[in-house]
Amino acid sequence: EPVGLLVAVDEEGQVVWYYQNPPAANDARLTPAGTILVQYPPVGIREIDLLGTTLRSWTWGDPEGDDPRTVNVDTESDIRSFHHEAHLTPSGNILTLGIGDRRLTRAQQAACEEDEPFGIAEDVVIEFTPEGEVLGEWPLADVIDPEDVPGTALCRETGDTRDWAHANGVILDEDRNAVIVTARHLDLTLAFRHEDDAAGPSGELLWSLGPDG
Repeated sequence: EPVGLLVAVDEEGQVVWYYQNPPAANDARLTPAGTILVQYPPVGIREIDLLGTTLRSWTWGDPEGDDPRTVNVDTESDIRSFHHEAHLTPSGNILTLGIGDRRLTRAQQAACEEDEPFGIAEDVVIEFTPEGEVLGEWPLADVIDPEDVPGTALCRETGDTRDWAHANGVILDEDRNAVIVTARHLDLTLAFRHEDDAAGPSGELLWSLGPDG
């Protein structure tokens, strides 16, 4: 069966460490504690030590069996997967991406000049504590309107659900109170306000960089 691999190499390219991460491996990074945080689709996020021992893991929906190390993250958004990124914030929370579904309004799908209604696979930025408490959920279509930025895939794809944004990465810029997201199919890097402040509400677009930014 295919297996995801995390691999560490030295300056000469020799493998000095590896970890088999079934069924796949996406974002992986060292934590300040010297452990490794890895996102593995479609199930969730895992923290391991350098011996490969699972210390903690997080999943959406129902936990993986009755493993006491696994925390169920009970999101309000009807997501069906975590994907791509697992970013550890300075306060120790986890920022990740989820994927759900959203029906578009007629105005939002007007750029495609199609009569039949369709929806999008909607990226949702999710922040939660190590205990699984959800602190924030920000659907990307609430930050960037598909009517204003249809991107490269909305009209090119066919079918009932289109991969509109295809977010790949998300990090927290704590100094600027901003969550920064890259969205491949929108050709955008964008930032929205993380927490309410005197300048405006959480989730409000701060800037976007790209052809339609």
